[in-house]
Amino acid sequence: MTMRRAILVVGAVVAVAILAVFFAVPEIARRRAISDAKARGVTFTIAKARLTGSGVRFFDLEARLDKVPGAVAHAKEANVELSGLSPRELTLQGLDVSIPDLLAALPQLEAQRATGTAIENDLQRIVFKDALVHLARFAGESTSLEVAGATAEIGDETHLRADKVTGTLGASPFGPWKVVVDREREMLTTRIAMDPSKPEVPQVSIGQTPSATNLDINAPRTHLRALGLPFSAFGLAADEDPEIEVDASSMSTNGESAGAMLFQSWGAHVGPFPNPIDVKVGGKWKGQGESLAVRDGVFQVGPFGGSLRGNVRSGLAPRLDFAFDSEPIPCGDFASQAAQPGLIGAILQRKTTAVTGTVVLTGSLVFDASNPAENRLDVKPSADCSFTLR
Repeated sequence: MTMRRAILVVGAVVAVAILAVFFAVPEIARRRAISDAKARGVTFTIAKARLTGSGVRFFDLEARLDKVPGAVAHAKEANVELSGLSPRELTLQGLDVSIPDLLAALPQLEAQRATGTAIENDLQRIVFKDALVHLARFAGESTSLEVAGATAEIGDETHLRADKVTGTLGASPFGPWKVVVDREREMLTTRIAMDPSKPEVPQVSIGQTPSATNLDINAPRTHLRALGLPFSAFGLAADEDPEIEVDASSMSTNGESAGAMLFQSWGAHVGPFPNPIDVKVGGKWKGQGESLAVRDGVFQVGPFGGSLRGNVRSGLAPRLDFAFDSEPIPCGDFASQAAQPGLIGAILQRKTTAVTGTVVLTGSLVFDASNPAENRLDVKPSADCSFTLR
């Protein structure tokens, strides 16, 4: 065999080997991805795979959690950049995730995260664009969450943007809100812009480190619907739109929490008052864990003002349990604003009537983000009034 012929034979063998690798590597990568997912309780399907200059590209992907019925994720494309034979960067396009019962799925998701594979640990960066996420029961019964237009870069630093976050809480929707999440080193910052007319002005800011969490809420006076808040959760009718203002902050460090809140509302319908009135609720809290006792609580409902006490449950789905008692006010002040039906009302509203005595207002407030059906405001006036005709 001449040297020329030997070179041609070797060249042909090498070419065949390269072609074999070209066609085999995508299939090997596809099978490995499916096998690794199966070991973690995920049924993974990939329509096809193709070798690229820097790695492998998968098409038409679907992932289902074996132990969470209905939980499914789709992606049109997944580009995997390789470092040797290990994945280095993953870019997803056309991502669509749906979990019909997030609360039930959380234990399984946490278990799968805790058993991360070597492939997952090799990833240095994950990117996705224009993602759509649907979550049912994200914080309890009758709650849902949808995230549209989400873009993220997850690696040494994390940057996530969601252009439109909407959902339902009980009988009414909330949103659209804009959410921005950034993680740099050990600091995780979340900003939520609730007013679509001011998309770059966050009304809620959350800062988290391994040892502390700070929450700040600053919503200047505006209509409730302008903030996309769920009206039914506040006990309001569908045609009501009072103005509100919220200023609150809290800090949690090593299991201990402290904070303060001031909530004001103008033009709300409350209890026995037939016409819209102004409401103010404020207080401080301090304690350990998720259940925190309120101190220095005050309230103002129309002409009534007094002390407020109760508990705050912190976390993803906060709950407020308050009880309040007012200072006595003259019966005449109450009669001028309260609903007084029938003959008594006609007499009390006559200018020739002298009204004496006092009225005390007592009541309770429950707001539970995880169970809107329990939300209620009970207000009861206790009167010791008399009147005389002049």
